[in-house]
Amino acid sequence: MTMKSIYKNKGIKVGILAAILIIVLTYLGLFANLLQRLEYWALDYRFRLAGKDGDTSKIVIVAIDDESIQKLGTWPWPRSYHAKLINNLHQAKAKVIGIDIIFSTPDPKQDYQLAEAIKNAQNVVMVAHPLMPTQMSFTRNIMTIDQIQYPIEEIVQVARGVGHIAVVYDNDGTVREIPALLRTKDETLLAFGIEIALIYQGENHRRIGLNRDLLRVSSIKIPIDSKGNMLINYTGGPHSFTKIPYHRVISGEVPMDFFKDKIVLVGVTAGGLSDSWVTPFINQGSMSGIELHANIINTILDKGFFIHFDGRQNAFLILFLGIFSGFIFHRFPRTGTAFLIVTISLICSVSLYLFLKRQILLQTIPLLSVLFATYIPITLMKIKEYKMEILKRNSEMSAVFKIGEVIKDSKGNIKEFLESVCNLIKNLAKVDVCYSMVNMEDKNITIDGSEQKISGHLVNQEIVQKVLRTGRPVLTDKDPKTSGTTGAMCVPIKSINDVYGVLFLERKGSFENSDLQLTSIFTDYIAFVLEKNSMLQKTKEAHIQAIQALVNVIELKYPSIHRHSCQVSNLAEKIAVILNIPKDEIEVIRYAAILHDLGMTGIPEDILHKAEPLTTEQRLYLESHPDMTIELIRPLTFLKTAIPIIRHHHERYDGKGYPDGLAGDEIPLGSQILAVADSFVAMLSDRPYRQARGREEAISELKRQAGSQFNPIVVGALLKSLNEVKSNEKKDNS
Repeated sequence: MTMKSIYKNKGIKVGILAAILIIVLTYLGLFANLLQRLEYWALDYRFRLAGKDGDTSKIVIVAIDDESIQKLGTWPWPRSYHAKLINNLHQAKAKVIGIDIIFSTPDPKQDYQLAEAIKNAQNVVMVAHPLMPTQMSFTRNIMTIDQIQYPIEEIVQVARGVGHIAVVYDNDGTVREIPALLRTKDETLLAFGIEIALIYQGENHRRIGLNRDLLRVSSIKIPIDSKGNMLINYTGGPHSFTKIPYHRVISGEVPMDFFKDKIVLVGVTAGGLSDSWVTPFINQGSMSGIELHANIINTILDKGFFIHFDGRQNAFLILFLGIFSGFIFHRFPRTGTAFLIVTISLICSVSLYLFLKRQILLQTIPLLSVLFATYIPITLMKIKEYKMEILKRNSEMSAVFKIGEVIKDSKGNIKEFLESVCNLIKNLAKVDVCYSMVNMEDKNITIDGSEQKISGHLVNQEIVQKVLRTGRPVLTDKDPKTSGTTGAMCVPIKSINDVYGVLFLERKGSFENSDLQLTSIFTDYIAFVLEKNSMLQKTKEAHIQAIQALVNVIELKYPSIHRHSCQVSNLAEKIAVILNIPKDEIEVIRYAAILHDLGMTGIPEDILHKAEPLTTEQRLYLESHPDMTIELIRPLTFLKTAIPIIRHHHERYDGKGYPDGLAGDEIPLGSQILAVADSFVAMLSDRPYRQARGREEAISELKRQAGSQFNPIVVGALLKSLNEVKSNEKKDNS
């Protein structure tokens, strides 16, 4: 495929437009919030699918829980309790102690005792709390606020560190990120969890470096987004970390070596007192603040940082997928749905693999969105093209039927009639030259309906004279009169005894036997009009015969239905005679039987020849062929009474058929006759999905379906007809 053809590929253009649309909607558009919510849902699903993951043994939570409040009394407790707790943990050789209690108001009687315990431990990290409402801004990926609440000065001076406990609420109310850094008027604070992790890893000398997507604190590198936020890699839902009730620690019930070399976090978990957060594991309940900090610390200790694709990388992936999928959907429309399903599965699988194994966050919703935004318009476009192709076929068939109207409208004017026929042939056969010449009553009538006037062009009279002389058609791939660049076909206009003239056609490329068969239908019409122009009834009969001939030509393309309409017509006529139906109604039934499957020309060959069961879409498409037939014959007013018979010949006697679900006598009698004849003939012939049945097996099936699918009276008439034929055959043999 050349670059020029790729550029002209409509699918690629649709894919580019879809990608641009999704990029705009994702980052700038009105639907950005909706798409982001869907992306959050996809991210949370991955977290829940991963389940509890990682080593949590390094972190222990000392919980100020309901049990401890029951043991120690109403909260808040005296600060001497906290001093005792810190002393016990220090004696147990806890490596870092994180206290998620603010201590913002002085308590002169007990502050000294608490400060001394913190000073002696030398490993206690306290929290600072942003106050709301506050002004917030961003400078070089750092959130800046104007108000923050610290512990009292005596505690701050002796604490090993202070970290902020700000979180980021996404637009669905879920906490997935924290600001890695928080700037106040006086200083820059690391997050509480980051501060604890640094101390645990022995990072005493802080060197902070910051760029667009990375925060460096000493030797630790933390990926951040454009607003300086770190994504929390949740270990699991609530209760993923070991919790020890507060009262058991200060009472000495817990073995001292249990806390050795561990991070101990102290915080409130009691109902009604603790801060609770919505996390990706909300299906397991809300999470306390101290558990949230434990997940932050564990993310850093396990180096479970997620790598983000930045905006440009995401835009490139969206654009690439849009172009590629647009090309595939347009170039291979029949495999489009399969490609869509496979690609969706691949995107989901890859995103899950990257999440679980590589800690890479791939945004799935924009990719899935561009996939659908490309698939839907291209599919609709292909359906439209498909319908246009069917309409084109139908218009070609309608052109043949219009010959009857041409005969009527010409009112004996042969020249006008020939001009109309030439115009029909030009439109139907896509020819450049349609030349007709007839000789009537010693008068030569010539119509030169040339689509292109070629300088010096002459109809090949040698071919014309040969056809007039022999009465046989001539096809040639190269006409020497046009330097061998076009094919020519000359067909005689003749009756049984006389040759009246010729139809001479030329076009670029060659003519085939199917073209000859089709053109012969026109010449038969012309000959008939020339000979019997005043006989309306015979004209009508010729029209039906021509349609039958056309049906036979079409049936030649489908061996499984060859001669089907003719056999159905003969059988339907015999049934109607047995049922004593009036002669004029029998004629209508015969016409309907000839034409009933004409709409099959609009059904794709891959559906007609399919050996496997049809899909619901294919079955509905196949069931539309009666309506296609009706649209083809609608211009013929004398076939108006055949339309209901054709439309309802797939109804069932029990009302379970289509298209209208008619039952019993609601179904036209002609349709019931056609249904029985059509089914019987069909059972006797091979079809792509089954082999032909024997005569007795087909009769048995008709009897079995009598009263449900078929009218029992009509089935009885068919059986009587078959018995009469069998009796006549015995008489002939005897």
